[in-house]
Amino acid sequence: MGTVVYVEPSGDAAENATADQVIGWMRKDDEEYWGPYSPMGMLRRGGPPECWLIFLRHPRRGWYLEHTDFSEPRQNLAAVDPAGDRSGWVEHWIEGETQYFLAACFVPQAVAESAVTDFLAGCQPSPAAVWEAFDDEVHRREDEPDDGAAVLETAEPEA
Repeated sequence: MGTVVYVEPSGDAAENATADQVIGWMRKDDEEYWGPYSPMGMLRRGGPPECWLIFLRHPRRGWYLEHTDFSEPRQNLAAVDPAGDRSGWVEHWIEGETQYFLAACFVPQAVAESAVTDFLAGCQPSPAAVWEAFDDEVHRREDEPDDGAAVLETAEPEA
């Protein structure tokens, strides 16, 4: 498999980061590192197959995870908490833009750490999470839900 690159929330990249290093960065309780306006990290592995793991930190709800495998056919997956709220959305920032995330798609720290470890071991979705085929109207969306679903939590206001 190809080189693994970890892209930090700042956009800086580190090649061949280990699971311990990435988990150490995930555990940082640093507003500057996981600031409210771009709290996203990403692991990219060159192929074949090329694959990505995107993880977005919410300070109270945990982690939002997306796994993409660029094999044929391309597979996009989102982690979900089987007991999570599927009727509500969480407004949160990603790459400086407001987006809405299904509340059920935030998983605890331990699940996110397992997802990183398993991704680095073989580019596979972690069995520690329940994964669903990603749909940008079901799991994450750019526009505020207009189907009557509640926005349970809004993004932090600018300081």
